[in-house]
Amino acid sequence: MQQQIKRFEESVFLEQCFHSPFIDEETKTTLRKMFEPLLDLLKRGKEERLIKDIDTFWLMSFVSGTVNEMAKRIIYFSRKPAKEIPDTNFQLCRDGIKA
Repeated sequence: MQQQIKRFEESVFLEQCFHSPFIDEETKTTLRKMFEPLLDLLKRGKEERLIKDIDTFWLMSFVSGTVNEMAKRIIYFSRKPAKEIPDTNFQLCRDGIKA
């Protein structure tokens, strides 16, 4: 999340580009490949029954949505989170996907 906050403008721009008709399928495929390590981790977590056995697409939506929304709120509302907030939000996210 810290990286997303440090490079917030670039992150928002990339998100907008991804949904733009100007980005071709080859570029989207390349971007999806960047998420393969996280997808593999979620798959392993499901196999080991540590993570809910639901479609990985929805697990990724939940996890990435949480991180994106936190970063946006920090930037848009000029709120510097207390030191424990990232850990607390990580725990909330973990609690949301654990089996």
